[in-house]
Amino acid sequence: MKYFKHRCGSGDNPSIGEAVELFGTDAYYVFFRTLEIMAKNFDIENPGVSNFNYKWFLKRFQKSFKRKTIESIFDFFNQNGDLTYMVNGEDIVIKSDDIRREYENKRIIKLNNNRQAIPKEVRRAVINRDNKKCQYCEKEATHISSDGATVYIEEGCVGVRENDENNNFIPFEIDHIVPISAGGSNDTENLALSCRQCNRGKGVKIL
Repeated sequence: MKYFKHRCGSGDNPSIGEAVELFGTDAYYVFFRTLEIMAKNFDIENPGVSNFNYKWFLKRFQKSFKRKTIESIFDFFNQNGDLTYMVNGEDIVIKSDDIRREYENKRIIKLNNNRQAIPKEVRRAVINRDNKKCQYCEKEATHISSDGATVYIEEGCVGVRENDENNNFIPFEIDHIVPISAGGSNDTENLALSCRQCNRGKGVKIL
């Protein structure tokens, strides 16, 4: 799981240059080698956090480092928010928010790429079942598309695409009660009619 690769452009990060000035090139090597070790031992249940036996961790470097040297370099990156760590007995716990965010972003992109559009017949079924009302604020739609798969409300042109069928109206949306990113499906039981304001305000929260 080579999520550390997204950091390969970190030469532009001022922290790297400052660390090299303080510790020499050892700082550069320790930082990126640590990310590589974390990536090779990636824990999908706890992304961005790695718990290693300290002696095992030190042996993963190509040159010998004292614990004091490693911890001094880590302390610097800890202060700058690039890497945090904690020594727990014989173990060292290392945390990288960048690796966690990179994993989450890749996961969301993958889910979105696999996401299938809600079929028109399913959209129509949800609209009819929910009586053309937002299921969160009970705002009622005022217009319906010719194919019955989209309903609209007249609230000006804010947020409306130019190619909308009724470009003077804001379309309601079909909300996933349990988001696709959390394992939700396109089954009607997991769908609800929502005005745009409620759906965008809800985001990925499960209400």
